Amino acid sequence: MLEQGRLGTRQLTTLIFMMVVGDMMLIYPSVITSYAKQDSWICAFIGVPLGMALMAMFLKLCSMHPEKNLVQMARSILGFWPGTFFSCFYLFFFIIGASTHTREVGDFMTTQIFPYTPVRIIILMFVIVIAWGVSHGLETMGRSSELLMPVVIVFIVVLAVCLLPQIDTRNLKPVSDTGVVSISQGILVSIIYPIGEVVPIMMILPYVAKQAHRTRDVIIAAGLGSLVLATLVTISLLVLGYLSYAT
Repeated sequence: MLEQGRLGTRQLTTLIFMMVVGDMMLIYPSVITSYAKQDSWICAFIGVPLGMALMAMFLKLCSMHPEKNLVQMARSILGFWPGTFFSCFYLFFFIIGASTHTREVGDFMTTQIFPYTPVRIIILMFVIVIAWGVSHGLETMGRSSELLMPVVIVFIVVLAVCLLPQIDTRNLKPVSDTGVVSISQGILVSIIYPIGEVVPIMMILPYVAKQAHRTRDVIIAAGLGSLVLATLVTISLLVLGYLSYAT
């Protein structure tokens, strides 16, 4: 079924913010800390402008091939069969990503909120909601992101404020003691994990209404999402220390 709906710029930016933050709240601090240890907060903040640059590159590529999604661009640039073969890798990545995110939600819910509920039930409920949203088109998902983003922001703010009395700045020391290689790996994680996984947005950009400042707003949304994650990494280190959080 061809998509008939159109997303506005505000809906697109909220979707991107939610995609950047999303499941990264659960896994991003531990992943980046496993590489950069106590310097992971530095890597996370360095990754904010670099991630915005990566998002700008995505948008530039889309602007060079307007009205085409990722698969159509691949076929246009590489040719039909090479482009189709190349697109299959991304489609496989989308499937693996969706499966991983679904499992992360199931594991989080069953370990933290519903410990006596089978994980299959949680996953089934989650998939049913997602399928309902997809069946109703992009506009439904865009409106849902507008409704849920304030809830996510309030949750993050409350979490950060409640943890402030427990911070210990000694957990950030010694600074820059992990080596160039570890810091480089941490910076790479800070770019690829939050922003690199937003590449599915290139599949829906042709269905976004052309409005003023769309590119600017999208880049800012990606930057704000990365900034939120960097703040969570810093708070996690200040409270737990890298030895506790990396494990």
